[in-house]
Amino acid sequence: MTKAGCASAADEAAARATVVDAYRAGHWPTHPSMTVGEWLQQWFTTETTAGTLRPTTARCYRQRLHDYLMPRLGAVRLSRLRVADITALDAAIAAADRLQEQENIRAAATGRAPRPIRRPRPFGPTSVVRLHGALHAALNAAVRAGEVASNPARYAEVPRRTRAKVQPWSPQEYGALLDYLQDTHDPMAALFRVAGHTGLRRGELCGLRWTDVNTQRRVLVVRRQIRDIGAGLTIGKPKTRSGEDRIVDLDRGTASMLHFLRLRQRRDTLTAGSHDSGFVFTGPDGRPWHPATVSHRFRRLTAARRPASLSLP
Repeated sequence: MTKAGCASAADEAAARATVVDAYRAGHWPTHPSMTVGEWLQQWFTTETTAGTLRPTTARCYRQRLHDYLMPRLGAVRLSRLRVADITALDAAIAAADRLQEQENIRAAATGRAPRPIRRPRPFGPTSVVRLHGALHAALNAAVRAGEVASNPARYAEVPRRTRAKVQPWSPQEYGALLDYLQDTHDPMAALFRVAGHTGLRRGELCGLRWTDVNTQRRVLVVRRQIRDIGAGLTIGKPKTRSGEDRIVDLDRGTASMLHFLRLRQRRDTLTAGSHDSGFVFTGPDGRPWHPATVSHRFRRLTAARRPASLSLP
């Protein structure tokens, strides 16, 4: 048992006593040479195998481990991970964000496309919290396994970041979008109308089936959502606190629009031989829209507009 990096003989003696006390108390790691990267891989494999993570949560954890935690902390010995290491990780991410902001300003001034800084993706306030959450969960598991005596992420201060202010559309702007969608016969016109009138999430819209819609009573029931987990699409329960189905009222115009949409789908099935999947919002092949396709289409439609609260999460 050794303790390196002591500035004096007194510090070395104190560090040695600390190590001996930890060993006698049963806090000495089972695998002293294990790195943070090795533990993160082991922890993630255990969690996914046990099925304790939702598919989307597992995907987010995988991305954060691969893009941020492994490159920055992976080589650090698990037993020697300190709060300062986690603070340095936050500082590196913040520095990359500042560089990208400066590059965006320079690009706007010269009229050229901004050069992407070498980093996985922009890091917002929610991403910071989730990154710390993933690391905190992994290190809590390390404490339970006896690999570390305490969780340094518990004492690391989560950096505060300002969330961009939402600028909601006015009724006139939203009406102009609906008029444009109708005039151009956009294939997602009905989907975006229901999104704006009900507040359904992107995955809930893609997973909505006709058996969940009653146009006469003017209600729909949110029972499922389609999620992109990286390796493919999955259909599961929507993320709600109670885990129960959610009933959403429809206005008269939206209910009428859905009624005629269903009639048109049935006609196309009979005349064109298209596939009737039972989903409300489908592409030309009769299959439900991919969530990423919906987001891509919305961004293109609103590229010339300011950010809107209508955007689909």
